[in-house]
Amino acid sequence: HSNPSISSTNMHTADLYKDIIYIFRGGNGISFLSDLTAYNVNTHAVEKIKLEGKAPSARANHMSSIIQDNLFIFGGWSGSFLFNDLYCINLTNRISYEIEYEDDIVPSCRAGARMVSSNDNYLILFGGYKGNGNYLNDLFLFNYESNKWILCKSNKKEILFPSPRAGHSMTIVNGKLIYIYGGSENNGKYCNQLYEIDIDVEPKMEINEKEKEIDELVLYKEVFFNSVRKMFNNKLCN
Repeated sequence: HSNPSISSTNMHTADLYKDIIYIFRGGNGISFLSDLTAYNVNTHAVEKIKLEGKAPSARANHMSSIIQDNLFIFGGWSGSFLFNDLYCINLTNRISYEIEYEDDIVPSCRAGARMVSSNDNYLILFGGYKGNGNYLNDLFLFNYESNKWILCKSNKKEILFPSPRAGHSMTIVNGKLIYIYGGSENNGKYCNQLYEIDIDVEPKMEINEKEKEIDELVLYKEVFFNSVRKMFNNKLCN
């Protein structure tokens, strides 16, 4: 179904929430924009959303994902510089605000990364382009409840981690299996590998409040890597 009332765009994001696709632009070939459009898949109605509060600035090649009633927008490219800011847009009351991080562990500025959500509480961010010909392969979790980013890394040699890349796809299945496919590397080469990561970021601990923050942070890092069941590099084409 074609609807001409949806403005032209590329390098945008589109997320489904309660039968409505929310499109955050993106470029139109002339400039970068920051408008949010809602498309109802049942009625085909299109609505330009007016946000209250502080909305994300104009950008493209950003990342987005939904947790509960909230649309999160991270990073992207303004045409002049890269972002590493994170915005939360409540899709019920349509109030937008920038999230102030609780500590100094944050992803660097980037575009062309991918972000998905897990268990209605976590954002998962991988890779992207940070400028000057440099690509990334770092993996971050954002805890929506504690307002903290967690950098996941492992020194285990047997784990085959995706190479630095941007423009890849990342899909989450059943809240715990992440599939990363394709993208481009810093040598201009296009990737044709498929990686599977099995994660579990849900376990809880009963400990006193003073120790809770530190112990949970360590637990989530350990659980992530201890639950890597299989990470494989499968050539899909020659």
